[in-house]
Amino acid sequence: MAHVPPPDAIPSGAGSAALDTTSPRSGRGGVPQMGATNRRRTIILDGATALVALCAIALAGAAAWDRFTASDPISGREDRPVDDWRSYAADGHVMGAPTGGFVILEFGDYQCPWCRRLEPHLAAVQRAFPGEVRLVYRHFPLSNHQYAMPAARIAECAGRQNRFEAAHDLLYASEDLSTLNATDLAKSAGVADLEEFSACLQDDQVDVDIEADQAAAREIGLPGTPSLIVNGILLASTPDSLELIEMVRTRLAETPSGG
Repeated sequence: MAHVPPPDAIPSGAGSAALDTTSPRSGRGGVPQMGATNRRRTIILDGATALVALCAIALAGAAAWDRFTASDPISGREDRPVDDWRSYAADGHVMGAPTGGFVILEFGDYQCPWCRRLEPHLAAVQRAFPGEVRLVYRHFPLSNHQYAMPAARIAECAGRQNRFEAAHDLLYASEDLSTLNATDLAKSAGVADLEEFSACLQDDQVDVDIEADQAAAREIGLPGTPSLIVNGILLASTPDSLELIEMVRTRLAETPSGG
């Protein structure tokens, strides 16, 4: 689960130093002795070794930080109910069964790798319970993800032409949003009026709608992305498809209507 940005800069390697290749001087009894040149060589090698070690430590530390800030589960958190969760679900984009009684509300970020990995698990749940599970998506682009907000705009504008789900799937299938062409993606998503789509991308109301989703996420107290509210319960960690399917099956057995 993505939370806070990783460190902005990571040390990366040191410049090479020229090594003297002249022969060592001989001391008493013909035993080579370390002269000034060799001492310099040793100092240079030791310094380079130390720099390499420091870089390795820095990179390992950065990787550990990334795992800490973008992995599941979150230590110390527990599942909790969300008051008035149906009102939060009412304002999102509905995918899957539009009238499904069991609701999975996701707050996501198109640049979040964990959100991307979650998508096939959510799709598996929808296949397992056709017509019963309603998936609702709301935007929660994080400030440290440069391309998340532009991607959310693309999805919103595709949604204005009833192509949200197609654009949503394509955005999560795009591993590098920095090279994404909005018009090409809209075409692939089946957006009919590309001029209207382009104008929509410049519409301030689109940002207002996305910011309303962000405000809802903060109001609920979401820790990061992805955040799942499963029939009113905010999950502390992100489950896989088997866990989700079992969760849905258990809840449906308890409340056949899915409520």
